[in-house]
Amino acid sequence: MKSRQSYGGFVSKINSIPDEETGYFTLILGLGLIPFVRSNVPQACKAFETNNNIFGYCFNPRNDKRSCGGSSGGEGGLVGSCCSPFGIGSDIGGSLRIPAEFNGLCTIKPSLRN
Repeated sequence: MKSRQSYGGFVSKINSIPDEETGYFTLILGLGLIPFVRSNVPQACKAFETNNNIFGYCFNPRNDKRSCGGSSGGEGGLVGSCCSPFGIGSDIGGSLRIPAEFNGLCTIKPSLRN
């Protein structure tokens, strides 16, 4: 299924199709899970607010005057508004922890196995 991709918030990537699936997506399909939504991210996933030129600004589900947070903010907003049971992301500089805090959630920071 080469049609699934992440835009990373870049307009220039809208028509690009990856050569292969990502590791997370392969894992999800291998577990028999059905991905049903793609969430919003800031451009290059490097901002503390989720906003890009493709989907626009991602508002907090509990207060539309506030942000969902950055990087995984779209995912945090979806889970925080009960639209999705869980989300998957990565965390280097707070990409999971900040949106979780902004949306009233908790998260588990992934780490490398030694």
